[in-house]
Amino acid sequence: MLSFALVIAAVSSVHATTNLGPWIPIFKGIDHATGTNTPGNGGFPELEVVQALRVDLTDPDIRLVTTPRITNYIANSRETPGMSVSDFLVTKGVQVAINANNFHDPGTLDSPSYTLPPGTPFEVAGLAISQGQLVSAQEGPVDSASILFTTNNQPTIISSNWPAHSTAGFFNAVSGLYPVLINGVNIGSNYLGSSDFVHNQPQPRTAFGLSQDRHFLYLLTIDGRQPGYSDGAWDWETGEWLQMVGAFDGANMDGGGSTTLVIEDSTGAPLELNQSSAVAQNGTERTVGSHLGVFAKPLPGFINDVVALPDDTAATITWTTIEPSTTQVQYDLTNNFNHSSPLQATMVTNHAVLLTGLTPNTGYYFR
Repeated sequence: MLSFALVIAAVSSVHATTNLGPWIPIFKGIDHATGTNTPGNGGFPELEVVQALRVDLTDPDIRLVTTPRITNYIANSRETPGMSVSDFLVTKGVQVAINANNFHDPGTLDSPSYTLPPGTPFEVAGLAISQGQLVSAQEGPVDSASILFTTNNQPTIISSNWPAHSTAGFFNAVSGLYPVLINGVNIGSNYLGSSDFVHNQPQPRTAFGLSQDRHFLYLLTIDGRQPGYSDGAWDWETGEWLQMVGAFDGANMDGGGSTTLVIEDSTGAPLELNQSSAVAQNGTERTVGSHLGVFAKPLPGFINDVVALPDDTAATITWTTIEPSTTQVQYDLTNNFNHSSPLQATMVTNHAVLLTGLTPNTGYYFR
């Protein structure tokens, strides 16, 4: 009989009306949580729906990828090929994808149209590195909240990357517009009173954060511009959500209609976790110029690492289980499984059974 352990995860209530649900594993090394806020009674002033992913950067199967250079690359003009976040997930074969840096059409400072075709060349704002190749250099104090990763996913966050930090030794990098969380302190309220529309009203937000020990990368979206569902967030609210999920440092990335968080579903198709304002308003995801993707392996099943080693009239079957359990193998020449090895009642996670009396050069079914 298999033995299971049941763990009940309680919902974390930080404010009377602000709730963060439990972390649920969705891939090996990646957990998902949903947050909500209903205005009133001490909570945030806006209606908010939040999606958060926690990525274990110490997991050896986690790999990061960012938007590469476009064909016929021209620095400060033609830097990346635009595509939706869902298209980036499919094209790169990643399990998670999210928008990252701000971007614009070459030669302009205006936000591009939502409906530009895939492959449209964009100029990326702030530092961007893809697989060891510089895509966009940091050219000033704007859009300078940079997060850089080495080849083994060791992260560095620079709240203001100007003068520009050396990029030597870094394999991937993205940049946000500005920091909202520095050394555990929420600085989002510093932007109150600004006339910039990014600061002076609630907006859909994308935010990236790192845990204090740098083991975890947090990817956060707050939906907005959808009355009755989610209004968006102020900068200080974004900083507080980052703190709630576990971040010690964090940056506000490109937001608004760009805010999109997508995962691979069980069929390999993209599944949008958040409810993008671009989709709500235009029926389709925005074409964006900067993305971050995460490769991850599926969650392990209960039984793993099954190996069968035949030897003339015998075979050794080994396997592992994620929880301690008893050990037994059923086997036969057909899938009727009429024969069983003796039951080993000791509860273990590493299992081995020797089957004897087998017929040489004959195929057997076992389970």
